[in-house]
Amino acid sequence: MIQKYINIISLSLLIFLVSCKSINDAKHTLSEADSLRVEGVLYNDSAAISSAVEALTPFRHLYPTDYAKANYYYGRLLREHGNQAEAMRCFINALHVFSHDYNLLGKIYCNISIMCSLAQSDKLAYDMSEKSANCFLKAKNEIAYFYALNDMAYIKAANGEKAEALKIISEIEKSCNNDGVIIKSLENKSILYQICQQYDSAIYCVNQLQKKGYTEPTGMLVKAQSYSHQNNTDSAICYATQVMKYSNSPNDKYNALYILSHNDSTLNKDSILKLTSDREDIHNYEIDKRKIQLAKAMQILQYEMTAKPHIWRITFIVIITLSLLIVCAIALKAKHYRSKVIDETKQEIKKQTIIRKEQQFLEEKTNNLISQKVAIQKQLKLEIDANCAALVASKNFYKDFCWRNFEDMCDRANRLFMMLANKLKQKNTLSETEIRLCMLVIIGFNRNEISSILPYAKNSIGKLKNTTAKKLGTNGKELRDFLIKMAIG
Repeated sequence: MIQKYINIISLSLLIFLVSCKSINDAKHTLSEADSLRVEGVLYNDSAAISSAVEALTPFRHLYPTDYAKANYYYGRLLREHGNQAEAMRCFINALHVFSHDYNLLGKIYCNISIMCSLAQSDKLAYDMSEKSANCFLKAKNEIAYFYALNDMAYIKAANGEKAEALKIISEIEKSCNNDGVIIKSLENKSILYQICQQYDSAIYCVNQLQKKGYTEPTGMLVKAQSYSHQNNTDSAICYATQVMKYSNSPNDKYNALYILSHNDSTLNKDSILKLTSDREDIHNYEIDKRKIQLAKAMQILQYEMTAKPHIWRITFIVIITLSLLIVCAIALKAKHYRSKVIDETKQEIKKQTIIRKEQQFLEEKTNNLISQKVAIQKQLKLEIDANCAALVASKNFYKDFCWRNFEDMCDRANRLFMMLANKLKQKNTLSETEIRLCMLVIIGFNRNEISSILPYAKNSIGKLKNTTAKKLGTNGKELRDFLIKMAIG
């Protein structure tokens, strides 16, 4: 069992390493293709770019831009080699992934537009050119954006839609200063005027192009056709001959041959037959072959545009969308909960800080009051002791003692004595004799002295003292301390 797991892990690791190597090779191939593209050269290694597409296909949703780029370069190569159908399939594959490289998407739509235009699907071509322009606009690639507008203008011009074509060209000329873009818009103007039978304007536009160093066969063909319609035979033949000499387009050559066969009277019969034969070859072989391929490409494009999205694509989009929504909801919930906890913690800390300060203030106030009370009690005790000593030391105390004037003596000695007497009287459990005993005890009299004042024997004074102390909740030995605390408390 363990060996089985080890084998599975080893196989998985091997597949992972092989995949990593193939992806790295694909990225290296794309890097080379990008470098050549900057230099204006098309990457021409079909085997390498095909391998890059195959390597990235299983991982197209992990590396969408690389997958789209590989399909773009492979599609360009196939289109150059005349395999329009497979090229269209590559371009569509590139559009199936979620790439945000708008420059790349603009180029893909531009190539599809060219193929649609060659297949004479003008509406599709215009739509694709419009998508290309929007992509370049999002990528802030102004030059490419204006070239895409020129493609839209060309489609309108080729269909003789003068107002729409001129509107687009006017926007280009008003907003762009790039010579290449301006030359392209002038070329579109010449084609438009030639189709609309404004031959003088068409020739004027081509002349303006030639002043800017323009030598493309397309302009020469416009001039040849315009001069042919104006019956300017020599000029028509001159420019048609240049088209035949310099153009690589079978369609341009076909149109130039048509002009020559109808205007060049110097051509003998054999020459005309030869030109006609060449024209037939061009028409029957090159153009028809390309039309077949373009028709297949249009079928693929039409199917992709009208067919319902693949179920796996819908499922993938739904899963990704739901996952993002769930992650966002969890993140928002966590953020809200975290904020709530932080706020509650701050409030609790603030509350505890206030409570702690209040407790500290109360403790300090209580301690101050206790300290003040202790100090006052010490002072009062000292006053009581001093006044008691003064009463005992009085010469006339025993001689003149009578309960009638005792209270006056106590009041004169210390007001706390009278307060104590009143407190003792409030206790219903004490008799008059016991109250008097308490007053004599707090002054500091001993048994003999108390027995000489109260009508009790010396031995009875102890019992009376214990009885009184018990009623007050203390004992005889601590009676005086208890009475002092009672007086000053």
